Amino acid sequence: CDSYDKFGHSVCLKGAYVIVGAPSKEVDGLLEQQSLICDKPGTDGTFKVVFRGFESFPIPYNSTKNDIEHAIVGLYPDTAKLHTMPRVSISATDEWDEPNTAFCGKAGNAALITFFTPDGGGLSTIEKRNGDIENLVVKLSHDFDGHISVTE
Repeated sequence: CDSYDKFGHSVCLKGAYVIVGAPSKEVDGLLEQQSLICDKPGTDGTFKVVFRGFESFPIPYNSTKNDIEHAIVGLYPDTAKLHTMPRVSISATDEWDEPNTAFCGKAGNAALITFFTPDGGGLSTIEKRNGDIENLVVKLSHDFDGHISVTE
């Protein structure tokens, strides 16, 4: 335990869960990046991102990066959003002229999701390996007329 990481400096109680933070902890773990790519533009509908059984809120085809981030990032155990274990960040790729265009308004737009896996001996995957976590899954609504894929 690093005595300089301020472990316990922030604490949150939610139902039967206690969340303890270490705000000065350096994240030196292995990074994992996955991209949500709009392969075929949509004109209607929503999609959800699924990770380890947790589903995001429905995400409209024309969402901005901030809309996607708001729909995905949540605290465990809020099952209406993906939990941030491991912590994630979301950015628009160069192909996506965010915030001026819809995510799935043009083929090739992509949202890059970076997972910060635990450092040290932390195991972050079902397969018990560092830095290589299971892929996100995209669920399209019945009225979504585009296509979205996930790449690592």
